[in-house]
Amino acid sequence: MAKIYNSREEIDTSKLRAFAEINLTNFKHNIDVISKMIGEDCEIVGVVKANAYGHGAVEVASYFESIGIKNFAVACISEGIELREGNIKGEIIVLGYTPVCQKDELIKYNLTQTLVNSTYAKELSELEGTVKCHVALNTGMNRIGESKENLDDIKSIYNLKNLNITGIFSHLCRADSEEEEDILFTRKQIENFDYIIDNLQNENIDLGKIHLQNSY
Repeated sequence: MAKIYNSREEIDTSKLRAFAEINLTNFKHNIDVISKMIGEDCEIVGVVKANAYGHGAVEVASYFESIGIKNFAVACISEGIELREGNIKGEIIVLGYTPVCQKDELIKYNLTQTLVNSTYAKELSELEGTVKCHVALNTGMNRIGESKENLDDIKSIYNLKNLNITGIFSHLCRADSEEEEDILFTRKQIENFDYIIDNLQNENIDLGKIHLQNSY
């Protein structure tokens, strides 16, 4: 169980086999550095999937909100519901697949569902109720999203009913590597992303929030 302490002296570790300590001063410093790098017109998404990588999803997200972060991302709908029940107010993006039969829960908890491909988007749109969504693009990771070869399929998503599309994104899956091959791969991902975005904007499609970069 995660808990926020005001000082190291408050922590009794005598009965703990292991524990993780998060220095919130350092945490905020990192956020401040990233904020200065990206500029005032760009927002940060706090990724708190897998229980904030084992550090307490609600606790970490609550601290994020206390320092002005308004966007969050989780892996699955149950993680999003946990944040809502923990009184997290910001936008919560579900990065993974959610069965269409759970659309009502996505709406009830005001979660933003990733459209993992055009077929899924169509199935989700056929059910009653409007759900907020972000479109996933496949720029090279090959896990979710439509690729630039399926540009017409991507465009078709924006004509579907019952979907309030508020963003579009992809993921740079090798951005943490300094190997030349991986650097070139990341650059190609960015090129693929820009190609799709440019084509959609040329069609005067309102893309909402556009996000690609990660902390690396």
